[in-house]
Amino acid sequence: MTKDQKIAKLGKEITDRATVLLGKDKITPNSPEYLGINSALKYTAYKYDQKMADDILDICLTMKKRVPLTIEQLAAKNPQFDRAYLEKAMQAVSESGLVEFHWENLDGKNPNHEKRWVLDMFVPGSAEIMMINPEQSDMYPETADFFERMAYLPLAGITELVPPGGAGIGMHVIPVEKAIPAESKSLPIEHLSHWLKKYEGHIGVSVCSCRKQQRIRGEGSGDIEGEWCIGVGDFADYCRETNHGRDITYEEAMAMYERYSDNVLGVISDARFPIHGEKDPEAGIKLFREIRSRNEYVPLIMESSESSNRAKAEAEGFRFVDKNSKKMSLDLRRLMEEHM
Repeated sequence: MTKDQKIAKLGKEITDRATVLLGKDKITPNSPEYLGINSALKYTAYKYDQKMADDILDICLTMKKRVPLTIEQLAAKNPQFDRAYLEKAMQAVSESGLVEFHWENLDGKNPNHEKRWVLDMFVPGSAEIMMINPEQSDMYPETADFFERMAYLPLAGITELVPPGGAGIGMHVIPVEKAIPAESKSLPIEHLSHWLKKYEGHIGVSVCSCRKQQRIRGEGSGDIEGEWCIGVGDFADYCRETNHGRDITYEEAMAMYERYSDNVLGVISDARFPIHGEKDPEAGIKLFREIRSRNEYVPLIMESSESSNRAKAEAEGFRFVDKNSKKMSLDLRRLMEEHM
């Protein structure tokens, strides 16, 4: 295959753009998927060399979207590379933003919490990561167009055809003035303090990807794009190790929250995460119960790869997104549009 054909194949594996998945549109050098993947390859060629850029494209083609793989599993799929070079390549592709890594066991297949690499979806996912890279999007401004387009296009031309109620096709459209309570409250600072304390030592901060793409595209309100976005846990570690962010202390994180607390629009959480250093399968439910006890209006969305958590979440009035769903990003986007 040519490079363009490889990029198109990888783009189709990752994209959630309905017109591409349905075969109506093909991925071309002008498509946003192509712009994003090619930006990552150009950045890799700049940081390493062209051979590395070519090799990470081939490696990505052996991966499936959102299916985590250990280095041993990647080696089995890519026997042409020796172990040392493959590890270097995985670091390179992680720096490019196409692939993320973590040590989680959300699928139950990683009980020893080995490091695993995941081919990200575009939005939310690699588009934001490429934008927070301190060099990449300024060097390759088309990255900002990729981010903006992939946040909009997946349901373009489809949502406007869906009547209120969803017409039985898996979508639910609610008039905004009826869906969102008029009263607005912010998340109590003392509550966030409690949860940030749990992640102390694994808290990071990065620039705001949304403001940065607007600045590059000549849009937006003119707000600074400085360090607005806080990440915790494995994502904070990933950002530090790939130069997409920096570590901050608990006190710095709390100071940021106090500054911006009036702008909290909602909370999205995994079902399980560590409490006092131990994975708690009920952590997300406990978090949402605490938030709801203090603020009855803030939207709460739970993400989980364990389908049994849907009933638990919905029984308490929380929204739920199944991480195993092939349209997970669309489901999340729909809930955010309806309730945030």
